[in-house]
Amino acid sequence: MTPRFTRIAALVMALLMVTSCANFRPRSGPPWMQDLLRKGPEDAPTLFKQGWVDGCETGISATANAFIRHFYTFKQDPNHSQNREYYIGWKTAFWYCSRYTMQYSRRQFL
Repeated sequence: MTPRFTRIAALVMALLMVTSCANFRPRSGPPWMQDLLRKGPEDAPTLFKQGWVDGCETGISATANAFIRHFYTFKQDPNHSQNREYYIGWKTAFWYCSRYTMQYSRRQFL
């Protein structure tokens, strides 16, 4: 192999590895739980689901370890914060996801 081919192959591999991590978010629970944590209940109204997604992200960011906390932030839509349906979804998800994440994190070290 020529040095030029080796450099090009290394560059292509590095680019593939970097682009594969573009939407990376570490799990904050087991794989079968990810749909509920990311999307919320299937049969819920639209604003409740949006509140769930925002509240769950906030709940995970509040209780996760430092590595996972880097990928999640406080999230609340100011346009819907006075909407009862959105707020109930947000509050419920914050409670559920924060406690679930805390228990899941503790279970890994026991």
